[in-house]
Amino acid sequence: MGLMEEPVEDTTLALLADSVAKTRACLAWLDLKQSEWRPGDPPVVACETDTLSQLHTERGRFFSMATSLHDRLNAAETKTRSATGSRKSRRWLLRLERDFHRLDIPKTL
Repeated sequence: MGLMEEPVEDTTLALLADSVAKTRACLAWLDLKQSEWRPGDPPVVACETDTLSQLHTERGRFFSMATSLHDRLNAAETKTRSATGSRKSRRWLLRLERDFHRLDIPKTL
């Protein structure tokens, strides 16, 4: 992997970590609003359209960036066969993907 590729990977990994944090915050906000919901109030999903929109945006952003980074890492490993930095980046990427999936975003959102 070239020296110019590592900063791009590091930047993308940082953006992925930020996306996980933002998604976690959106879900926490929705959980809080749901815990405060009382009978007769409108459904939380109907009131929190901005939060739901942000959640959808972050989910799409995360998967787009993760897929792109996987492609770059695969290409770098194929091209150079020197995958030390690539393995480190891939481990971090897989950890972030695991964290994102553990957020357990409801399928209905």
